Amino acid sequence: MDMQPELGMRGRRLGIRPSADMYVRGMKSCVLAAKAISISCFSPRMVREYPATVGVLMSLGVADTLLDGLGVSILLAAVHVAAVWWVGVHGE
Repeated sequence: MDMQPELGMRGRRLGIRPSADMYVRGMKSCVLAAKAISISCFSPRMVREYPATVGVLMSLGVADTLLDGLGVSILLAAVHVAAVWWVGVHGE
């Protein structure tokens, strides 16, 4: 079995190493996906009764993609969880 590294263009080795920034972007993408899934799980009745809350959640999700930094993402994720909890408690 040949265990040589994969060769790129013109026989050069591809020396791609993920940076810390790539890991942060990956984590932010996962958080955004989780937020989108949680919003999509709202019932249509909840969306009709709490349109402002849903709008704020969607706006915070977009703002999260525009802002850099993991700390900001964690803060916005905490706000998202609190808002989802609030809609869950008051929506039933």
